Amino acid sequence: MKNLFLIFITSICFSQKGIILDSWTFESIPFSIIEYDNQTFYSDVNGIYIFNKNIKDTIKIVSANYEIKKITIFDLIKTDTILLTPKSIVLDEIILVGKNQIKIESLKKAKKFSSFPISPKNEIGLFIKPTHNDNNYIIKSLTFPINSSLYNKSNSELKNKIGVLRINIYKESTEINNIIYTSKPINYNMNNKEELKIILEDNIQLDNKGLYIGIELIGIQGDNNTIEENSSTILRPVLTNENVNEFDIQSYYRKINSKTSLNLNELIQKNTGENKNYNLSFGMTYIIN
Repeated sequence: MKNLFLIFITSICFSQKGIILDSWTFESIPFSIIEYDNQTFYSDVNGIYIFNKNIKDTIKIVSANYEIKKITIFDLIKTDTILLTPKSIVLDEIILVGKNQIKIESLKKAKKFSSFPISPKNEIGLFIKPTHNDNNYIIKSLTFPINSSLYNKSNSELKNKIGVLRINIYKESTEINNIIYTSKPINYNMNNKEELKIILEDNIQLDNKGLYIGIELIGIQGDNNTIEENSSTILRPVLTNENVNEFDIQSYYRKINSKTSLNLNELIQKNTGENKNYNLSFGMTYIIN
């Protein structure tokens, strides 16, 4: 009589170093988001990832402007290279009629809540929509003032550290599939107050459907181009309670692996009891088309 043994492999523990590449150009993809077992981390600036964990089933790799890829642990063991397929993002053809650029200076910071801290793997942003439905706007540049991240000046561990972030622009919602623009990684000095400025080479159209514009904090730049997972790492974007007549604005906060966004003012009210209208401070140059 033969005995039948069924072996169920629930997880595999292994250590592996690999790289994430563009399947067309074979260039590395920096700071891809890797998800598994309800955990999230980034590849480094050169697209390098390192696993040294128990992985039960499948990992998911997410990167703006690429198709989401899922790969099983058994396939992952066979290769150290993961190829992502670029998405075809077709922006509406825009014929520029307006020529004069209009500039909105960065909005003045609020007195009570002058900034809002976010930690790595989170995004703070705004939904912006023209108040006049018959106007189309072409965004040419964006600015975001940030405060020093060293709220506690005695925290010597973070002094002279360089943070890494990027700017994402979405249509319709903040899901990764709706990204129409993502900036290259931006370094900022955690000691300093700075103004981030993004020049948009593409014609990003802001119409009556609105856009979501977010600042995603990746983390601290560590040794050998790695990203440090330090819970003390924060970014402090400036908040404002000023309004802009030309636009309706609402600010949001979300985790990068979440499909839903939280209303920033509801979040502030829940944690502090403060019931006022705050938004992410920003500046913008645009053309009315």
